[in-house]
Amino acid sequence: MYQRERFSRQLQESLQAIIAESFPSLGFITISGLVVRADKRAATVYISVSSHTQRVLSVLNRSSLSIKEKLNSKMVLRYIPQLEWRLDEQSARIDDALSRLSHQ
Repeated sequence: MYQRERFSRQLQESLQAIIAESFPSLGFITISGLVVRADKRAATVYISVSSHTQRVLSVLNRSSLSIKEKLNSKMVLRYIPQLEWRLDEQSARIDDALSRLSHQ
């Protein structure tokens, strides 16, 4: 269990660095969660974005191969996990509520 948690944390940190380096034009993107399959061959990455949600998800999904190649150079892994990008719905609801409050 500890090994998978450590792997998840390292994967999240590496992905966050890759996104920041590779996609500065997409704005502020935070990886708010990561669920790694037990065999470590797939991971669902939950993100929180400041704007252009669908555009960001589209770019990340189209760029998954490139991101995996960069991930391979940052981490020594037997298998690079297949990445699925999803919007963190809870973070989106909080951002929406804060935005509505600031406009009142």
